[in-house]
Amino acid sequence: MWKLIFSILILNSSANAANILAIFPVPSLPHQKIFRALTEALEDRGHHLTIISTDPQLSRGHANTIEIDLKFSYVLLQKALFSMSFKETKNELDALAIWFDYELEILEKQFESEDVQYLLRNKDEKFDLVIVEAVGHTPWHALAEYFNARLIGITANEANLEFHDIIGNSANPIRDPDILLPQSDEMTFQERYKAWWFHIIYNFYYKNKFHAKFDALIQKFLPNVKSNSQQLKEALDLLLINTHPAMLYSRPMVPTSIQLGFLHVKPPKEIENEALKKFLDESEKSVIYMSFGTSVNSTSLQEPFIEMFQNVFKALPFNVIWKWEAEEMKNKPENVFITQWTPQADLLAHPKIKLFITHGGQLSIEEAIDRAVPMIVIPFFNDQFTNSMKVQQLSIGLAADLQSLNEKFLRQLIDEVIYGSQYKENILKLQKFIHDSPMRPVDKAVWWIEYVLRHNGTSHLKYSGKDVPFYQKYMLDFAAIAIVVLHIFVGIFKTLLAIVFIKCKDYVKMRIAKKNQNPIARKIKNKKKKE
Repeated sequence: MWKLIFSILILNSSANAANILAIFPVPSLPHQKIFRALTEALEDRGHHLTIISTDPQLSRGHANTIEIDLKFSYVLLQKALFSMSFKETKNELDALAIWFDYELEILEKQFESEDVQYLLRNKDEKFDLVIVEAVGHTPWHALAEYFNARLIGITANEANLEFHDIIGNSANPIRDPDILLPQSDEMTFQERYKAWWFHIIYNFYYKNKFHAKFDALIQKFLPNVKSNSQQLKEALDLLLINTHPAMLYSRPMVPTSIQLGFLHVKPPKEIENEALKKFLDESEKSVIYMSFGTSVNSTSLQEPFIEMFQNVFKALPFNVIWKWEAEEMKNKPENVFITQWTPQADLLAHPKIKLFITHGGQLSIEEAIDRAVPMIVIPFFNDQFTNSMKVQQLSIGLAADLQSLNEKFLRQLIDEVIYGSQYKENILKLQKFIHDSPMRPVDKAVWWIEYVLRHNGTSHLKYSGKDVPFYQKYMLDFAAIAIVVLHIFVGIFKTLLAIVFIKCKDYVKMRIAKKNQNPIARKIKNKKKKE
């Protein structure tokens, strides 16, 4: 009986299986880990996947999955970062414009790769759905039109303001902070001006400039695609945003934008590293864990900062686990355990861990919240600054700029977070908010993806207001009519006032003339009236 039921379920799964093209072209291991959690869940549902990724080594080697390898993008990224380090930038927009040229070069090389070209030449290839990382690289969006498939966007963290606006969500730069700017929803006048100016310049200059170059790339590699970059972005059936509502600044959102967050987080496992497990289990003291992720190596920090951490850790009444990308450390304190790699999510679940010193990456923040470990965030770049502000605003930890740190300040931060009970209490509350959900984030994402497949899109859910022209959205046409009507009324009023004024003036002149008449003439006139 159970074999029969199992066979029916398998047949049903196969019958509903879709052919999905998943495109994750950003060379970032944290991004790839997030998306890999989703593709594995789709594999388990019986779907057939072709994954374009910069980290194919994360694949489980599932029979239903084909991997297209773009790992060479990391080499191009390192060259771009090295070149950019020699260029001066005046502000965020200037940095964005310079970085865009490097992005364009990487994107072009990705499209020129042999495996991508083979995919494009394969006329027999059919896809039901394209899932693309929503970072604005519209040539990848164009593959949905190229293969006549539905299109879903997904982010590794919060979506930028442009994508919120495109899908129909509230996107007021003064009230809804852009992830590209390290600002909260409580802005000063100067911050509001900066956000407004960034929004205006980006939307009316930079976006058009970027789109023109993307359109040229689309015509080069996908000449049959007729839509331009703006239209390709607007073609999204769904936007999956990998940030939990409790971690965001609340905003009105439409049904076609789905908030996830904690997509990659799984229940903790036993720590397999025997030396690390022994250090934790046998530690008679609480333990601090410090890691700056995969993008920033502790070994690459300047010597004064390394010495600062060593001196502070040496004086602490705690043990420390330090992610250190070398086998040895000069002047390593006795209470410090160094390791080149850690199973971070499992490590944070250990009851001895009392504090996490982190760079503030999305994965690290989510893992710390899920395991209820307060943080000290030392951001280095990108969304880490915004994340550090959120951590401090939620009072689940503190944030500090690396350049402002010294031994005394670092020790104060550590003591404040470990001994200040409010940080642990607040992160436990936040953990409860996160866990209080009818389904896991990855299951929610899969359900919505299959919803798009079942109904061949989401046209019935889309917010029509997002297509309202700018002048209608802000009621500029009404304002223009009101100004014209007001101008007409003011003109009529001024004309009537002028007429009344002239009449009054004539009447006054007449009265004055009568009053100033010659007395003899007046007597003669009065006499004539009597006769």
